[in-house]
Amino acid sequence: MDGIEAVREIMRENPQARILVFTSFGNDANVFAAIKAGALGYLLKDSSPQVLIEAIRQVYHGESSLHPAVARKLIDGFRQSPGSPPPRMSLTEREVVVLKLIAKGLSNEKIAERW
Repeated sequence: MDGIEAVREIMRENPQARILVFTSFGNDANVFAAIKAGALGYLLKDSSPQVLIEAIRQVYHGESSLHPAVARKLIDGFRQSPGSPPPRMSLTEREVVVLKLIAKGLSNEKIAERW
């Protein structure tokens, strides 16, 4: 199961759970899906340790915590007309290569070894 499905499952089992997503995936689809699934926070892995610690505290206390780039995506998403899907972003050449390697079943470690 992926992270989004894990958030959904955790929320099904415990609707009071407070979830902070900590990931390298900041694309619109993942951000919107995680928030809709019930995550209170969404940080990208380029966040500093201090930001991570503060985000954990915020989410623990029931507050939200969003990476600035993620917050911007959400704001932009709300500015769209109601019912329209989030904007699509094209993948970089490297992202396409990584996606193909994932589709072939390679692990993160094996993909990292190629770079």
